[in-house]
Amino acid sequence: MSYDENLSKAVECSHKGNHEEAIGYYLAAINCRWFCKDALQGLAGSLTWLGRFKEALQVQIRFAACFPEEIFDFFVLKTRIKNAIVKNKDGDLLDYTIKSLKVIQRLIKYNFYATDFLSEMLLLSGNYRDACRNKYSATICNAAFSKKSGLERFNNKYGKLPDFFIIGPQKTATTALYSFLTRSSDVYPSINKELFFFNGPSYESGAEWYKCHFPRGGVGTRVVTGEATATYFNSPVVPERMYKLVPEAKLIFTFRNPVKRALSSFFMERRQGRETRGLWETIKSEVDFLKISEIFPGVHPKGYFENGHRGYVLYGFYGHYLSNYRKFYSQDKIKIVTSEDLYDPAPVVKEICEFLNVTPPNLETTEKSINVGGYEQDSEYKEVSDLLSDFYNSFRDYVEYKL
Repeated sequence: MSYDENLSKAVECSHKGNHEEAIGYYLAAINCRWFCKDALQGLAGSLTWLGRFKEALQVQIRFAACFPEEIFDFFVLKTRIKNAIVKNKDGDLLDYTIKSLKVIQRLIKYNFYATDFLSEMLLLSGNYRDACRNKYSATICNAAFSKKSGLERFNNKYGKLPDFFIIGPQKTATTALYSFLTRSSDVYPSINKELFFFNGPSYESGAEWYKCHFPRGGVGTRVVTGEATATYFNSPVVPERMYKLVPEAKLIFTFRNPVKRALSSFFMERRQGRETRGLWETIKSEVDFLKISEIFPGVHPKGYFENGHRGYVLYGFYGHYLSNYRKFYSQDKIKIVTSEDLYDPAPVVKEICEFLNVTPPNLETTEKSINVGGYEQDSEYKEVSDLLSDFYNSFRDYVEYKL
């Protein structure tokens, strides 16, 4: 078969989760053509999903050698290798990964994804100083790339704390809003949109590590920056930690009709294979649990996760979780928008830019929210919608959203 035929078969197999067979087709495609960028990336992906991390790294080295001008992401490989190293205390894999990434870094000097990946591995190895140095190098390269500007715009040694946070539960358009805001000439992205610092293990790495995720402007240059981690919204520990470190930050909360948010979140989890239960049984079970539970301010009901619930319904209690932030941040530091507002993004983005005192980006009136999935609205969907509407109407004080 030709390169294109083998590649098509490989992609088909990988989409079905048959990665062993996909690898065979990817290798056959690579043997057909030197310019085999898509096949190499696909091969690395299948090897990653099978946990054959050293082989995946070798493929990425070959890719970097063959296509040194390409900027490619390592998110899945980084996440899975990091989890494997932490779970298995695998020092050998950690050393191998660090050595491989240094090779890739030499081959593609400004691949900020590789440098970011390397920084995470160096932190795991205990090399804090080099981890911070590489993290900040990746951060300013990413920031420069986002605006097609030079690195001279940034302080080349020191990062900063964020100026703002976008905070909202899953499926409330945090991704869309972050994308729109970072198009402002004044607003630069963090190295990753979601950092999970205040509710993750890297919190123990301290403020210096966190600062390395945000670009600082050089002398006379204004750089506004922030992050958007969805899980900050419903974490009981985040508001106080955030306030202690960044008391002057501005907080932008994104909400959505809680009925639609719950359904959208469920279907996303189903698409990604993390939810196997039916729609009605899942939502009805959570609704019944919440009806009989004591709900104390700002925290999850006792036994919530132990009973298999995943936030589809509970995370629509916007007022319940917002109360945690209001304990620390004054109202002038808080801005609330809805994902429905972002159907026509230009006016609301302009309003938020005024809140942040930055230049609004030029947005086309036809632009809509991104990261939107579709699903069939059948009779079960309508039954669940009615169930949720009745439930949220009976808990209006917790929701703080006009249905």
